[in-house]
Amino acid sequence: MIKIGEVYRVVRDLANKDQKGFVTPAVFNTLAPVAQQNVYNGLFDKLTKAKAIRRSGNDPGMEHSPMEHYVEDLSMYIQEATLEELFADGTGPAEGQTNFVETTPGDYSQINLPDLINKIISISNDNGDSVEIIRNPSHLNRILKSNLSAPTDDFPVAFIHNGQIRVYPDTTAADEYPVLFYRSPRSTYANGDLDTTQFPSYSVVVTPGLEIQNETASRNFDLPENCKKDIVVEMSKLIGIRLRDNFMAGAMNAEESKQQ
Repeated sequence: MIKIGEVYRVVRDLANKDQKGFVTPAVFNTLAPVAQQNVYNGLFDKLTKAKAIRRSGNDPGMEHSPMEHYVEDLSMYIQEATLEELFADGTGPAEGQTNFVETTPGDYSQINLPDLINKIISISNDNGDSVEIIRNPSHLNRILKSNLSAPTDDFPVAFIHNGQIRVYPDTTAADEYPVLFYRSPRSTYANGDLDTTQFPSYSVVVTPGLEIQNETASRNFDLPENCKKDIVVEMSKLIGIRLRDNFMAGAMNAEESKQQ
């Protein structure tokens, strides 16, 4: 967790350093989810580069391994739940939209994925067997037409495409399949608990001549603590672009390049 009040004050002071613009909570809150998603995506990019370093034999290993650091950072986003549970906790369709599984008899079960799922790691069937995950439509067509590898109840196939999962063959138990996945970042309460219903936001109580943070109404960044510099750089870059402050945006881009 990264406290949003700390990031807001740093970004506000950077933007107002040369009196070129003042960052209001409303502007900050508009950009905070975008900046958080950029930092989150960057963790996967850094992990990919760290894996390449390990394959080249230049990874120092153990606690000094960059790859292990990024794996640890991303582990906080790994969750496991059945698709049915994901919708039951309010992260799925709007209230009243309960028929999220559209079944075509004899063909497949279709499940619309909630936005909380960012990347699926694995899927298991109700017997605990691993379900093969396919993301390439042409690969799916070859499997479905094959007499040897066509999906069966014992060996189902999951096709992930356009925010949906299609499970072949059709089964009414598809919504109960356990799914291991990386969740998308959301926000945290002041005590550090996850809030999957809101994005980071900085809330204030206004008194005459003074603005005080409302920590109860605010939501902190859902990022590892060691990403604080990254979120400050990303927020400052976005604020600089919005304020048309070329110096601020350029300085943050340069700082970001040094970290890569």
